[in-house]
Amino acid sequence: MYKKRIVKIKHKWHFVRLHYHQILLDSCIDSKIKVKLQKKVSYHETKVNNLNTTIRNFQ
Repeated sequence: MYKKRIVKIKHKWHFVRLHYHQILLDSCIDSKIKVKLQKKVSYHETKVNNLNTTIRNFQ
């Protein structure tokens, strides 16, 4: 029960961070910063996808 709740909170966190970084990336003009933001977007995408799988396995 608690583990499922924690996983959902982590999922929400990575989902919010993913979209936050995506918005920054879309409006960024500095190429060095764009590279860093793209890495962060990729990281959070992976986390969201992994946590989606974990959440589905709980049900």
